[in-house]
Amino acid sequence: MLECSLNFLHLIFGHSLDYLLLLSGFMLQHLFTCFVSQLEAQTFSIKQAKNILLQKITIFVIISLAHGIDYLLGKNDLLRNTTICFYIAHEAIQTLENATHLHVLIPIKLKEAIKHLLKLQEDESND
Repeated sequence: MLECSLNFLHLIFGHSLDYLLLLSGFMLQHLFTCFVSQLEAQTFSIKQAKNILLQKITIFVIISLAHGIDYLLGKNDLLRNTTICFYIAHEAIQTLENATHLHVLIPIKLKEAIKHLLKLQEDESND
């Protein structure tokens, strides 16, 4: 059963799942900080939580789509990995924004590194 599940994941997302697992971790961090931030501000709503979860599911659909295009073009997951890195940077920025709402200081070098990642992703998507 486990082997069947892994084969399905490889078919949908590609054989290297490292980036995908990393993205999943970043998504969990964002969800946690979002939840805590909303509780602290007393603005938590089920509708907003549902929308955030649907966004995360849609991200996985987009990654699967990028993998399918890579497969058709024979690109060895170049587009898929670029897409995942874009979403990792995006999730990191959202997590940092939530942390600042909670009055947590963010190291400047960390902010600069994430901005650099986003700039690289924008440059690649414009090419």
